[in-house]
Amino acid sequence: MSAVKTILIVFLAILVAYFWRFPPRQNCDCPTTANPPATSGLISETPPATPTIVPADVLATSDEEKVVYMVNNVYACQMTDRSEFNLDKNYFVTKIQTWYSWDTDESEVSYEVLKENKAIASGKMLRKECDPYQKQWCIAIDSEFNRNLDKGDYVLKLAKAKICQNTQSSNKGFIFVYARPGSLTL
Repeated sequence: MSAVKTILIVFLAILVAYFWRFPPRQNCDCPTTANPPATSGLISETPPATPTIVPADVLATSDEEKVVYMVNNVYACQMTDRSEFNLDKNYFVTKIQTWYSWDTDESEVSYEVLKENKAIASGKMLRKECDPYQKQWCIAIDSEFNRNLDKGDYVLKLAKAKICQNTQSSNKGFIFVYARPGSLTL
């Protein structure tokens, strides 16, 4: 009986050591370590119970570039071609970013920004940092958007329906809008 007990203790010790060294991965098709940098700790390590939708007045309080709107979480994704966002005042938007399921040979995707169903801007989003475990999921970003956008509701619409969305985001496409307060003359 003591030999069985010893073998069981050794086996349990090995299991504990293994899971301590290699914790089980969450089965998730969405952002993990490739999330954009958090501003003031706003992106939590623990998945929120409700979607992370941060109003502009919480984030942009100075002339520095900040995330003024975001929808993001760590749960499994379904795909859409659009991400809606709202600006509660006028901003000089510097970058628009989303979480996109890229084809292997794909490095850019066309987009439009719509306001009241009319295209007000268009361009290409480039492939950037990817999830280390699910390499197709990467940031899609236009880091040179640089446009004045007035207060209101907008839609980022991509050429392909491969933006992450899920029930935890209320089926809103993931998006990060970076801006500076006010308007700039270019």
